[in-house]
Amino acid sequence: MRRLTGFLFAAFLAALSLACVRSPYRPSTADGGSIYREACAPCHEGTGGHGLRGLDLTPRAVERRLRWGGRGMPAFPGIRGEARENLARYVAEMSRSRE
Repeated sequence: MRRLTGFLFAAFLAALSLACVRSPYRPSTADGGSIYREACAPCHEGTGGHGLRGLDLTPRAVERRLRWGGRGMPAFPGIRGEARENLARYVAEMSRSRE
């Protein structure tokens, strides 16, 4: 019984975390740099941020993370089409920088 309770509690926490990993952000532009500064930089830059430089990401990997989220990052379903492609290229290019 104790094991079942632990499993159910873990399942509840997993379901709760999945419900909370979507960002309502919708870009007002298709410019990748502008979207990055508005939606991404607050978490990925500055003190305590999860920097992206040096990770050597591909645009496809960035698009996948934007679409589905994961590893602590929320999904961004409001960033679609040309805006998502431009942001993915911008982030991939930035991730190749070592500075």
